[in-house]
Amino acid sequence: MTSPPIARATTTPALWWVGLGLALVSVVLGLVALVTGPVGLLLILALVLAAVMVLVWVWRLLTPVAAPAAVPAAPVPAAVSARPVLRQQGPVPVPPSGAAPPSTHVVGRAPAPLIPGPAPAPAASPDPRWLERDPFYSALEAPDAAVRAFIAPKHEADSMVECEDSYALDSAARRYAVADGVSGSELPRPWARLLARTFVQHPNYFTDAAAFAAQLPRLGEQWRAWVTEIWFPTLNGGRAPGDGDAEFQRRVKAGAQATLLGCALVEAAQRPRQYTAQVVAVGDADFFQFRRAGTAWQQVATYPIADPHDFGRFPHTLLTNPDYAEKAVEWRRIGDFPVEAGDLLVLATDSLAKWLLDQVREGGNQWQQVLACQSADAFTALIAAARKGTDGHTALEDDDVTLLLITVPPFSAGKGSRR
Repeated sequence: MTSPPIARATTTPALWWVGLGLALVSVVLGLVALVTGPVGLLLILALVLAAVMVLVWVWRLLTPVAAPAAVPAAPVPAAVSARPVLRQQGPVPVPPSGAAPPSTHVVGRAPAPLIPGPAPAPAASPDPRWLERDPFYSALEAPDAAVRAFIAPKHEADSMVECEDSYALDSAARRYAVADGVSGSELPRPWARLLARTFVQHPNYFTDAAAFAAQLPRLGEQWRAWVTEIWFPTLNGGRAPGDGDAEFQRRVKAGAQATLLGCALVEAAQRPRQYTAQVVAVGDADFFQFRRAGTAWQQVATYPIADPHDFGRFPHTLLTNPDYAEKAVEWRRIGDFPVEAGDLLVLATDSLAKWLLDQVREGGNQWQQVLACQSADAFTALIAAARKGTDGHTALEDDDVTLLLITVPPFSAGKGSRR
């Protein structure tokens, strides 16, 4: 064991002044004794007292003393220092019952384990971009000459994986759909994608009330199967959910929510060789029909919401929870709109639909630029400008936005949906 370090003692200012004061008092007393009385004893005593005080002061100043021993720092458990810090990308996995939810984008040292001992070996972390390649989550059809499709996440989103909107299209069958996953529900993006894709593949599931009530719970089962068989095991080292994952099971039961807007061009019953746009809506995504008036577009129809003030915070939605299937039949809206070749049909999710209505009412010009948009980069720039309200009109709400621009083609026998 080594000795503690030695440090020089220092005299405090108060002690210094006390010693000096006593020495001066001794000198004064000696002088008084010399002038006023017997010199002998009083003078000697005063000088001795002054000398003692000076010697004490010098001794305290120069005598070395031992510094206090340093308190050793508490050792960091090896389990803590060796424990890795994981950066979670994409949706947050549901923790086991009773456990605290994990944090996203964690930076810094991991907290000490509640139970001392070696930390368990972490499960292999999945590729953080796996959701971008998952067909159930992110797959989108490519637009073509007749359809322009645009989708953009919120301004603060790090990637498209965080976007909760989706769309689907089939130009050959003349079917199109947009869906808006509800923030706060459980994994709404794949549910929105499933709804949009199913409308494009089977529009009769949504137009026929009996089929709709029967098929919606089955679609919910597909969503639950993906969550339990793909999503959960991928983020938990291949482990399937078990009896200990009660919180996960509860959240799966609560499920996802999304609004849906589907449009199918069908042969018009009363207008030979003409199309009718058959629109199915649940929620606040909106359908627009525009027709050329010279060089500009003129609004012909809007459905189901025609007034921007009618957009609310809690629209009707389609749920994965089968308990709401009958209610969904009541919330469904269906409308038919006669269209002509060259008309522009617009399918827009809620925030963009409201902004388009505000622009038309307020006499803005940015909505015409959005309808003329030809590239994803141009669309992104227009959305950024609209969110800032740079034209002096009502700004676009910062939300996920999805837009389909469909140019109605000339009627072709055998193309399009049949009633």
